[in-house]
Amino acid sequence: MRLLRGTERRQPRLPQPSRKHRWAVVFRLLRWWYTQPYDYEWAHTYGESRTWLLVTRVCAMICCLVYALFGVLVISINPCRCLLPNGLVVAAAVGFAVCSAAWWFRPWPRETTSAWFIVFVDAAITTYLFVGEPLVSLALLNLFVVPGMYVTFVHGPRLMSAQLVYLFAVIAATYTYSVMSPGTSVLVASALALTAMCAGLSTNILAQIALTFLRRDAKESFTDALTGVLNRRGLAEALQQSHAVYPPWSPLTAFVVDIDKFKSINDAHGHITGDAVLTRTANCLADLCRGADALARIGGDEFAIFAHLDAQQAQAFAERIRQSLAEGEGTDFVSVSIGTVTTFVPSWPPADGDIVDVMVANADAAMYRAKNAGGGRIVGRSM
Repeated sequence: MRLLRGTERRQPRLPQPSRKHRWAVVFRLLRWWYTQPYDYEWAHTYGESRTWLLVTRVCAMICCLVYALFGVLVISINPCRCLLPNGLVVAAAVGFAVCSAAWWFRPWPRETTSAWFIVFVDAAITTYLFVGEPLVSLALLNLFVVPGMYVTFVHGPRLMSAQLVYLFAVIAATYTYSVMSPGTSVLVASALALTAMCAGLSTNILAQIALTFLRRDAKESFTDALTGVLNRRGLAEALQQSHAVYPPWSPLTAFVVDIDKFKSINDAHGHITGDAVLTRTANCLADLCRGADALARIGGDEFAIFAHLDAQQAQAFAERIRQSLAEGEGTDFVSVSIGTVTTFVPSWPPADGDIVDVMVANADAAMYRAKNAGGGRIVGRSM
């Protein structure tokens, strides 16, 4: 047994950061989290495609209804002698009931409307705190947990930070009010205030930092790292989850755009120049395709575009692409071969997910016909 212990291989221990270094890492992480851009529309689309947005809507509706009942309970158990606080609590309860109905009957709110909803919720909960007994007010601080979770999942770090600052101020004011009230135990008040602080401050920050990493990774999995446009996976997702409304049997055209002699550009000028050409091409296509359904890089120097255009409109649009990319000299000049395929889809988004791959394959074949004819051409076909 001793022999085994003496001969077994010990795993090397990783170096542990010093305490000072740990704090530096924490502050660096918090700064990174706070400065991260947040795309509300993308998060909304992604959440709707995964159905968790529906769950969030139902939870928000139920919680608003419960918070309205809380207002009735608060004013019933211990109404304030002054009319103004009682009126504010009643108004808050009615507001929660209206919000509950809106969550069920109205569409998902825009970013500004959602932010104002949080402002109302925080203000309404605050009116509940200064009507009842001091210790009850401290216990009611936990009502801020639900709107904090909503902000964690639906909004970005800026609104989260503003809400946390407000929550800290409310906790401090409620604690001071409770301690200064006669007959209140300081120890009990301190315990309740610390519980509310831990529940409302630390958990929401940690949860949103983790969500920020997950959202960034999810978004990057749909995006081409070099050009910033969609990749193949993002193209399929964008078309399947499109919110655009088109009548049945509308024309749909797929374009495949390929840079002519791209290998020669790489060989003559290097890969850095080649990457710059790809990025410039993607930016030019993005400017031209603002009304299109999707733009993606599907290969080394190939881009795909989907737009609701008929064959004649598609030909004109492809010519605009070809001419726009051809403007320039030296490496700024880009000659492209474009293949298009037009079909009519019975519904939108397409019920048959394979139609995207079929259209790309047909447009790709048309593009190669254009390339074999000398490049700088457009070849269209129908399905």
